[in-house]
Order: sequence, then structure tokens, then C-alpha cells
Amino acid sequence: MRKPFRTPTASLLVLALILLIAACSQEQSDTKTASATAVDSAYSDWQTFTYGNIRIHYPPHHVRDTLFQEDARAWSAIARQQALFLGIPEPTDTINIMFYTGYGQGRSMTGHEYPFMRNDTIFFWLPSFYGPVLARYMIHRWQPEGTHFPFLTEGIIALLDFSGQNYHALTLRNIDENRFEPLADLAVDTAVNSDTERVKTAEAASFVDFIVFRYGRKALASMYAADGSFSAVVNGLFTISVDSLQTLWLQTARQGAALDTTGSRQERCIMADETWSTGITDIGPGKIRVRGFAITDIMEKLSYAETVYLILKGQLPTPAEAALMNAILVSSIDHGASPPSVLGARTVVSGGNSLNAAIAGGVLVIGDTHGGAIEQSARLLQEWVKKGDDLPAVAGELVNWLKVNKMRMPGFGHRLHNVDPRTAKLFGIAAKHGYSGRHIELCQAIEKALQDKLGKALPINVDGAIAAVISDMGFDWRLGKGFFIISRVPGLLAHAYEEMTREKPMRRLGPPPFTYDGPPEQEIP
Repeated sequence: MRKPFRTPTASLLVLALILLIAACSQEQSDTKTASATAVDSAYSDWQTFTYGNIRIHYPPHHVRDTLFQEDARAWSAIARQQALFLGIPEPTDTINIMFYTGYGQGRSMTGHEYPFMRNDTIFFWLPSFYGPVLARYMIHRWQPEGTHFPFLTEGIIALLDFSGQNYHALTLRNIDENRFEPLADLAVDTAVNSDTERVKTAEAASFVDFIVFRYGRKALASMYAADGSFSAVVNGLFTISVDSLQTLWLQTARQGAALDTTGSRQERCIMADETWSTGITDIGPGKIRVRGFAITDIMEKLSYAETVYLILKGQLPTPAEAALMNAILVSSIDHGASPPSVLGARTVVSGGNSLNAAIAGGVLVIGDTHGGAIEQSARLLQEWVKKGDDLPAVAGELVNWLKVNKMRMPGFGHRLHNVDPRTAKLFGIAAKHGYSGRHIELCQAIEKALQDKLGKALPINVDGAIAAVISDMGFDWRLGKGFFIISRVPGLLAHAYEEMTREKPMRRLGPPPFTYDGPPEQEIP
């Protein structure tokens, strides 16, 4: 058992004076002096136990004197969980806790009915729970200026007391029992208090849970710190009315009511907003903005290819980039019934599965040897184009390097086409729009170097052409497979649908009949 650290009497007297300032009224200086004497006397024999950043101050012969290490661990763990929920750093500075022996001593020495916090000190006694008063302490660290909407404070406290209550279910029960307080009234109800008003507190906790789950902790922080009327705050943050927000809240409450405990909702909220952000799409009630542009404007003014460029690159394409993106997506939309991804999609359907399972199966077949050449070729082009201005010389060095390492140049040669018609067309579109850059030039130089050094033609196929074009467009080579997948999915859907509607289930697919060359027939001894 770790021994408690004893605080000298002089230090306790200083602490007592701090407690006096925190707990006593200070109307006149003579009153301060008299009270100070009383408080000094009351706390002069208190001792201190320190564990990490938890400092417990307690009177002699405390009933939990041998359990303070266990208590301190609990305080520390709860503080970490509450900090995570609020999105603030875990507290590392000292947390002072005045731990009274019980309700009688706590009330008589502080004048409070329930544990409380003041001036960064927690005043606590059993049989109260650690969670609520520590939550008040953490909320003060999170938003020291407080809030105009007390129900938010009480809702957060109730959520963070880890009592296991399902506040969504309790809110729905309030509705059934005609005790429900509408959000517009709850928001201005200063009587809501987690110690006494459990009915209204359940609604407040359910609402806070809804805000964090649907909009995130930042939205909760903005609402908590906002000035003005509640209706103006709601409209400013979510562009909807209080009644509409209430409707969304109760819809979420009906879903959350099926969960067993507040703890599971607590975990869901934390996971739903664990301090990360996205720069792709901003959503809210009546609002969808992709890379900052309203989806309704995109629907009217951009093609699908232009929208793909926008969502991947984060900016609108030029006319040349739009034309090239369209050509890329069309070029690999399908290549007959023999590619592995097509056979995969058709086989999944033939086994009696749905279209979505078939598409997923086809996409899962795409890998380094089928659909991966765009990525591999783009990586080599983007790495080797930096090696010099003389691109034919760079191409020769690359071919030599490939030969020494016994590697093939991805994106060159084709099992069916001596000359891939899609390559010439794609490069032609690039040239037409003045978009032939250094990567396309290097790709064409590699084609010539392969002919010169290997003595055979390995023409650029569509994968190599796409790799060169997306590299000139500034796309990361790691998006290579993604371009192939975006292009090929419509083709997979067409094949899967055809298999579903034209062919019999469990038919023979794939290569011709095989021969067996495994072990001969044998018996288990």
C-alpha cells in the first residue's frame, strides 16, 4: 500500500485560507478575519494523499483512508474519459479534492447539499458519485466562461457521470407520460439541475448526445459558448428552426433508445467525432457541399467526369482536364467477358448473390496484376521524370534498371492488341488540348527505349497512357487503381446484370475444362 504524503501544518493553513475564499461569503473584512480563524482551525489537522496529479486532502481517521490509491485511480480514469468526450487535453496539472468523511461533515463545513467545485478545487463526500462533480470541473476547464444555456451543462454532466442510464429511452418515456419539456422551453429553463431534476436532465443528456453524434463536439462547443437567443443560435449553427432540430433529436433518440447503456452511446459519440476532420464534403440539414461547391450546382453544371476530378483533386477542372478525365473514365469501362474482375462478378451472381455482392467481388479481384498497372507505371514515371531534363536518356537508364532487376515495365505491351487503340486516342486528346507534358514525353521515350534495347515492340497500352496523363494532371500515383475502379465498375454492373438475367445459375465460367494432376486415389489408414 502506498503511504500517504503528509502536508505540513503551515501548508494546510494556506490551503485553508484558499478554501475560505472559495466557500465563504466575503462581504466585509472583519467577517473574513473571523471566518478565516474558524476555517483554519477546522482544516488544520487535515492530511494529503498524492497519486499522480490527483491530490486528496482529508481529515484524520477517514473511512477510506486505506483506499485512496484506488479512489485516485478512479478519478484519474474518469478525468481522461471526460476530457476525451469534451475534446480537450487530459489534465496533467494537480486536481485538488477535499474529501470529507460523509454528507454530514461535507454539508456542515461547506454549506452545500451536494459535492461541488469552486476555484479549481473539488469538494466531495460519499455516497455521491465521482462523475458529476468531476464533470463540472472538466466543463469549467473546457469552457471557463460558462454558457447561456444551463441545460447543456446538466446534459453533459449526466452523460459523463457513467451511471448507465439510457437517456434516450428516458426521454421517450417522458413523452409517453406527458412529462416531456419541448426543446424551446428546455433551453431557457434555469431549473434544470442534474442533482434534483432527473426528468429534465434526461432530456438534456439525450439532446447533448444527439448534437455530438450528429454534428460533432465542435458544434456542441459552439452552441455552449454562443450568445443570443437559443433560436438564433440554432439557426446560425444548423440553418434550421428549433422545432426542426427537436424533430431530428427525437428521431435519433428513438434509435438510441434501443442501446443498453449510456456507456455504449458515450463510446459511439467519442468514435463519431474523435478529433479528426475531412476536406471533402460538408453536410448539414439542407446542405451538401463537395469541395465547397453546392451539390445542386454540381448536378446542373458539371459532368460526372468533371465531378470525379473535383472530388479527387479538390478543384474544378479546366476544359482540357475535363476532356481528359472523361476519356480516361470511358477508356477502361469494359474489355469483354474475359478479365478476372468480370469473371469474378459473374461468378458471384452465378452463385445466387445480389448485384452489390457481385460488384464487390469484381472489385476485389482488381489488384497488382489486373488493374494495377496504372498505379505501378505512374509511380515509375513520377519518380524517374525527376532524374534529368534529357528524357530519352532517362528512359534508357530506366529500361537498363528494369533489365538488371528482372522487372517488366508496367503499362507496356498487351496480350491482345499489337497497338492499343485507346492509347493513341488518349494521347491525341491530350495533344489537341495542349496538355502533353513531361510524363507523356517520358512514357513515349520509354516505348522507344524498350524497342531499341530489347529488340521487340512493347507498345504503350491504355494503362500506361492513363498513368502518363494523370501524372501530367498532377494526381498522386497512389490513386492509380482508383481510376481503374471508377472506370470499370459500370462495366462490372452490366456483366453482373446480364449474368443475372440471361444465364442459368451455377453455370461453367472461366477457362476451359481442366485436368487433374494431384495425388492418385488413396485411403486413410
